[in-house]
Amino acid sequence: MAKIEAPSGLIRFASEQELAGQGAPQAWRSRPRVVLYAALLLIFAGFFVLTVSFRSLVLVDVLRDRGALSRETADGRIENAYTLKLMNLDQVAHEYSLSVRGLPGLEIVGQKDFVADPGSIQPLSITVSAPGEGALSGILPIDFIMQAKDDPAIRSEEKSTFALP
Repeated sequence: MAKIEAPSGLIRFASEQELAGQGAPQAWRSRPRVVLYAALLLIFAGFFVLTVSFRSLVLVDVLRDRGALSRETADGRIENAYTLKLMNLDQVAHEYSLSVRGLPGLEIVGQKDFVADPGSIQPLSITVSAPGEGALSGILPIDFIMQAKDDPAIRSEEKSTFALP
């Protein structure tokens, strides 16, 4: 202001209350809207931290094959085919072991161990077999369990169904 020979204080950051002589504005702690926004920010930041810390590092999607519901093998067992999508969300590669439970005598035919690169999605063709002789029939629930061999805490369970004649 000295360059243009005007009085100092003409341009300043002041509220209308300050200019009317009512004093400085209230502190931020006494303003309910600011306190509410700060509280909401802290709550959502806490939810974000909880979500990231409890996130699973492996995801498995189970899809039944589109063909026949089930097929009978030469030795009398019933087989169902599935496509699993193994998603490794970790920053390092892991070797995973696949198992299945839910029916007596249920087993995986073929490969049970898989390696997944970091951040990858791998489609896996899986065949599950159950004994053909038995009192069970219809569509029954089963569980696929994918667990990392090097870290048992990295684990995923997915539900599916098994079709018996």
